[in-house]
Amino acid sequence: MVRPFDLGNLIKVIFGLDSEHTKAAPATNEALPKAAEQPTKHPSHLADYLNYYRSLSEPHYAVLVTGDWGTGKTFQVRESIPNDQAFYVSLFGLNSTEDVVAAVYAAMFPGKAFVKRIASSIGETTAEISGIGSLALNGITSGLVGALLRQQVSKEKPIIFDDLERCGLDVKQALGVINLYVEHHGCRVIVIAHDNKLTDEFSEAKEKIFGQTIRVDPRVEDAFDKFHSSLLAGPEKNFIAVQRGNIIGVFSESGIQSLRILRHVVEDLARLGKTLSEQHLANDPAMVELVRLFCALNIELRAGHLKAADLYKRKEKEFSYELGRNSENERANEQPRIVSANNKYTSVDITSTLLQDHALNEMLVEGRFDKETIQASLNASSYFIKSQSAPWQIVGSFDKLDDEIVASGLAKMEQQFDKREVSDSGEILHIFSLRMMMANKGISSKDIETVTQECIEYIDDLLSSGRLPPRGPDWDWYDDFGDSAYGVSYWVTDDYRDKFQSVFDHLLRARGKALEAEFPKRIPELLKILETDGQLFLEKICYTHKGNPEYGSIPILAAVDPKTFVAAWMRSPKQNWYWVSRALQERYKGSRVEDVLKPEAAWINAVVKLLDEEAAKATGLAKLRIHRTIPKIRQRQAESA
Repeated sequence: MVRPFDLGNLIKVIFGLDSEHTKAAPATNEALPKAAEQPTKHPSHLADYLNYYRSLSEPHYAVLVTGDWGTGKTFQVRESIPNDQAFYVSLFGLNSTEDVVAAVYAAMFPGKAFVKRIASSIGETTAEISGIGSLALNGITSGLVGALLRQQVSKEKPIIFDDLERCGLDVKQALGVINLYVEHHGCRVIVIAHDNKLTDEFSEAKEKIFGQTIRVDPRVEDAFDKFHSSLLAGPEKNFIAVQRGNIIGVFSESGIQSLRILRHVVEDLARLGKTLSEQHLANDPAMVELVRLFCALNIELRAGHLKAADLYKRKEKEFSYELGRNSENERANEQPRIVSANNKYTSVDITSTLLQDHALNEMLVEGRFDKETIQASLNASSYFIKSQSAPWQIVGSFDKLDDEIVASGLAKMEQQFDKREVSDSGEILHIFSLRMMMANKGISSKDIETVTQECIEYIDDLLSSGRLPPRGPDWDWYDDFGDSAYGVSYWVTDDYRDKFQSVFDHLLRARGKALEAEFPKRIPELLKILETDGQLFLEKICYTHKGNPEYGSIPILAAVDPKTFVAAWMRSPKQNWYWVSRALQERYKGSRVEDVLKPEAAWINAVVKLLDEEAAKATGLAKLRIHRTIPKIRQRQAESA
């Protein structure tokens, strides 16, 4: 049955525009709600103008609020006009005029689920509409719905369109739908946009719609206070509060406008603060330099002015550049990014080594705030150097310590060197690099070649006396002292880098020899494992899911007599044989036999030959068992020969 229905009633049913729900626009003489006030602050020029604009009845022009990316445009508008006093509509991701109209309607009438109201109020699929005739309601087009949405507008509060530059519509379409509410409906409309990101077409068209453009500058102090207040209570929050002036000062010096970057910096500082000890926090000058250095580098990286590689050898890059400026080929001496960045700041030296290169990379690039690494870096600085500190630490901080302290530290360091008192690789390399630096700069009476040879002899003396620690089991066993040690990078410049590298390589080889010297003591234990537990033998010499094996990258088997090895294998329980065979196959697969295990190449050939001889002496299934053990080993050896 078809029941009569007029269009006016249809609109009311669909959009819920009953008299009790319909909101009329405020009269022109009606007091408008005021934006939330900050008792201790004067209203900004933005708030002043927006309050004036809201007092107008039908201005027939819109207001454009613009500013650089991240300057807090939306925050300042919302602070001037709270959410409940405006219809906020984000244009981000809206791809059609219908999407925008629907979003405005939803903001004005958030409780109107009009699709459900259609279904529940119009039971039949057709309706008799006065003056039109029969209409199939399930065929209502999106155009009709869009037209109805366009007509239902509340002028009670201003409309605020945000993210214009991220709207999916082209400029003309977006401005066209905005103008619908400005010209046709007489709404007060405020648009937030980063107009530098919009096209020239926008610049040409905006004058027709916008009667006022207000550029927003970042309110750094207010933003900082908001970011700080959002942090969880704790010592790190107080740490940031104490350093408020330094943080804001460095941010201002950077020239960066983005408050988003400031927020990241504040949050990162909270993570940094958690790693600091009471001793560190109590040293005010150290904390000032720490915060300024961390903030400046954090800002420069986040703004894209620096790359991860720029964090390394900062002081050396600056020094090399300054030397090059005085050379004849000054034009070829391109200014490094770290120098360009450093020139922005007057309150901080971003080449400072208070935070070492690797510590900065961990925090600012990898997002890791390792307490041990950070504290080691700070403790090695002049702020925390004490008379009982390691001599190399005192000498390395010569530019910030009194001459008497440095001279005493240097004398002790030379004594340690002459008496071969230090055996730790990191400390040795620090001493070596400082001695090379002094020779290179003419501070020492010895030339760089002499100092290099003395360093090599130092290593050889430790090795011959049995005091040099053996190398570690992992393939990357020297990572802990590769480029730095104890949170401090070695004092090495390009002038003598090759000399230092030769000494470093000699140290690695010597520590390998120190391990080889221990083989005779370790082999009996390994053979015992071979005889009793084949799976454990595999885990000792091969990389598995259980982690780094004790001998995975160490050619210890080259020191085992092949006959002794095969005899122990043959004596072991037969269920062990598979695991021993598997262990050898895994150990020599790929190129490892030509790389770290190259000393074992002849050894495994000898083992295979002995197994062949054992198979030749055996008969029946015993012969087959040995043959089944050999083939893959032989095949891999043939490939690596």
